[in-house]
Amino acid sequence: MTGKATQPAVFGRFPGITTAAAASAASHVHVDGDHALAVLVFADDVHGETAHLAVDFIFSHMGNGQRLDGRAPVRADASNACSCATPDAAYFACAERQLALFLRMMAYASAQPMGPALPKEALATTPLSFLLSHAFSAFERDYSKALDDGFSQPSLGVWSNVLRAVTDDGLRTSELPKRTVLSLRGAKGVLRDLHRLRWLSTEKRGRVPYLRLTAAGRRAKDMGNRLVEDVAEAWRRRFGAARIEALRESLAAVTDQFEFELPWCMTGYGAADASVTGGNFVPAQLGPPRVPHHGQDWPLVPRSPGSAGERPFAALLSQALAMFTIDYEWNIEGYGAGLYATTSLLRFIGDDGMPLQEAIAMSDVSHISGNGKSGTERHLVTVVAPGHAKDGSRTVYLTPKGKRARDSFSHLAMAVERDWQARYGAHATTLRDALEALDADIGANLPNYPDTTEWFARSMILGGAADRAHA
Repeated sequence: MTGKATQPAVFGRFPGITTAAAASAASHVHVDGDHALAVLVFADDVHGETAHLAVDFIFSHMGNGQRLDGRAPVRADASNACSCATPDAAYFACAERQLALFLRMMAYASAQPMGPALPKEALATTPLSFLLSHAFSAFERDYSKALDDGFSQPSLGVWSNVLRAVTDDGLRTSELPKRTVLSLRGAKGVLRDLHRLRWLSTEKRGRVPYLRLTAAGRRAKDMGNRLVEDVAEAWRRRFGAARIEALRESLAAVTDQFEFELPWCMTGYGAADASVTGGNFVPAQLGPPRVPHHGQDWPLVPRSPGSAGERPFAALLSQALAMFTIDYEWNIEGYGAGLYATTSLLRFIGDDGMPLQEAIAMSDVSHISGNGKSGTERHLVTVVAPGHAKDGSRTVYLTPKGKRARDSFSHLAMAVERDWQARYGAHATTLRDALEALDADIGANLPNYPDTTEWFARSMILGGAADRAHA
């Protein structure tokens, strides 16, 4: 390769990639017309191994037309070696466009998307997000205990995020996302499943499609209405009416000040995307009114003041947790390193990594799988050493972005709560006090963040089973 050797700035921001400041045999690139060569020299330590895995992952996915640029996968090949003095380097020959994409992806895996480094702090108290998650998950658990494996009973997610919005007169199909704050992609999948369950049908009024509840759908909606009320009443008896009412009042006082609507049941952006708002396709705005960064399919719905007191207890818990998540992730540009993944997985992975099987066992499979398709892998928050799927020797490592997410957790969690105290005043303090009092009694082994995609999976399974039963 005769093109002039240059050293992209991103190499210096990625620990483990040897740069000119560190050694004479440094990582660099050559560009000659449409042909490019990336020469990567890695440190002989865990940082170097992590960087090498990240580079291999990015270049090996160059052939995926859906995600990258549609050209053939790029692999290290020593026959491409340049004349520079770079022993033991990995050489990746590619097109200039592929090189530009590679450098963008490396920047994406660096700490840059996570913003400036934050002070490392020890948690002074249980994070408010944990307390909200415990309460919401306990309510969802008690709701689910009343369900069986039949086709007549809706999960809390299906009732909250679909059925409760469809009246006996029907609902314009395009209005469902706004009524329930469900992404278009999420709505598409779950509506397919509920049609297969024979809970919903679609009719045309003129050229406009409307959702209608079938007889089975009305029964399912009524059952969801009853179960939500029954669990709330059971909690009043179990924990004390005054105690639950105090928590409800503090939740209503806080959530009534939110500027936009949020789901009545914690939900991901889609069946394979656990995030609340679906990324940062639309950038955040401080306002007023505030607008969180969100995906193009996420509906931004202004909130009607004074409406919180009319909402079910579980809906208030869900909306408070969703807003805490949004506030936590407000300044995070990198995707896949938000509150859910950090709470459930990233904060447990040390600098030396974690065995893959241990990581899978402790977290949601959407976070880590080892096949390159999980959220943290696709978004270069984690990288996984190669090997067989059941090979116990495989290790998960955090990229620089993943480490920044892990190390920022305590500071961000406490900063959001301080912000809530400033924004919502005494109501935020009352909310914490009420949640702490309840937390000791609602049960052990509750997740510190609920699974936001499980309800999609349940509706998919039941829909498929219903199809087979009616075949």
